[in-house]
Amino acid sequence: MLWENQSLIFQFLLGGFSFLIVSIIVLGAVGGCFHEFLTWLSLLVFWSMRTKGGIVGIPFIYAVWISFHDKILGFPETPFVGLQHYQSLVTSEEYWHAVGLSVQYTGFCIAAKFVLGFGSALILTQPLPVRSLLRALIMLPWACPALVVVVIWFFLLNDVNGVFNWLLVWAGLMQAPTNWLGRMDTALPTLIGISIWRGFPFWTITLLAALQSVPQELYEAAAMDGANSLRQLLHVTLPGIRPVLLVVALLSTIWTFNEITGFNLRCRFFVAKYTLQH
Repeated sequence: MLWENQSLIFQFLLGGFSFLIVSIIVLGAVGGCFHEFLTWLSLLVFWSMRTKGGIVGIPFIYAVWISFHDKILGFPETPFVGLQHYQSLVTSEEYWHAVGLSVQYTGFCIAAKFVLGFGSALILTQPLPVRSLLRALIMLPWACPALVVVVIWFFLLNDVNGVFNWLLVWAGLMQAPTNWLGRMDTALPTLIGISIWRGFPFWTITLLAALQSVPQELYEAAAMDGANSLRQLLHVTLPGIRPVLLVVALLSTIWTFNEITGFNLRCRFFVAKYTLQH
């Protein structure tokens, strides 16, 4: 009976754990713009509570209440069990294993998205011949609907006739096709790669807009003072885009932390639909 409510409690604790991690990162990195960050965060929280309080607040309060009771669908009885659900969940090895995988997944994804997004944003600020076309193309992974992304990667990674397996076997890098999402040693790296592919364009476009807002006079003054490209990057570019960078990191961390559940549900939906049709 206790296991019926552990999925809800699991999501509740994971959400609190992710919020704690993000808060520590943000408070440690904000530095000089701490007060501005708190101001914008307060406005965001106030507006969210004003517009979505009835939609989000009531289910949240009910979820907290039901976590202290033993609720089974179809039965009106809800006996009070106190912290018994939380105790059984916190002492579960599966819970801490899931937390570790989620933190590992989020950490790798955010680091790679920042490197690729910031690097590509710097490249797209240069006067390239096809810069407008590149800016449009780089948004395609982010603009695609999530279900379309799942279907595309489902066929690309197919263990029988997938494109990746065919290319690797044809190039002699593998002897036989492999099930990328069905093996313990390849499932997590594969999901990380998909998340990076789909998520870094958001970093690119947002940081590109932030880079274009940095006054050019600051770079000219730094160059006159003898600052090379690296020093201009560290002392002009990064401080200039720091508020935007923090917001992007916060949003991307929250989204990435919840991606595994969404990707898994969409994969199950597609596999079930494909099975029923065939």
